[in-house]
Amino acid sequence: MTVAERESALAAEIGAIGDVFDQYSWLVAKSAELAPLPEALRRDENLVAGCQSRVWLALLPRPDGTVSLAADSDTLILRGVLAVLAELAEGRRAAEIAAAPFDPFRGTDLKLTFTAERAAGLELISKRIQKEASALL
Repeated sequence: MTVAERESALAAEIGAIGDVFDQYSWLVAKSAELAPLPEALRRDENLVAGCQSRVWLALLPRPDGTVSLAADSDTLILRGVLAVLAELAEGRRAAEIAAAPFDPFRGTDLKLTFTAERAAGLELISKRIQKEASALL
């Protein structure tokens, strides 16, 4: 399944959850699935500049040529968003990530409820993931 296909599947999964309150609850539950960020990666250079909340992320290459996304935030909602993005990135090649829009919330009612700041933060996070993926090529 391509990134775009997985994004569509995630958007459909989010849409099937029910109302946006249930979707936010789902995001909070997803936050518990995010692997702990190793302390060594909790550095200023891994902070996403411009986000209202503190968001750390690093795209880590694996020996098999795929990558994993290590991330964390100081808010549960963003931890949930990062868990979804980490799931989307997991086992992908850097070239595929660099070329993908990386927005599994596109077209969902959930994204429509994001404040302008949260939507801008999501865009910054997505662009940072793509930039890091491009740097690994």
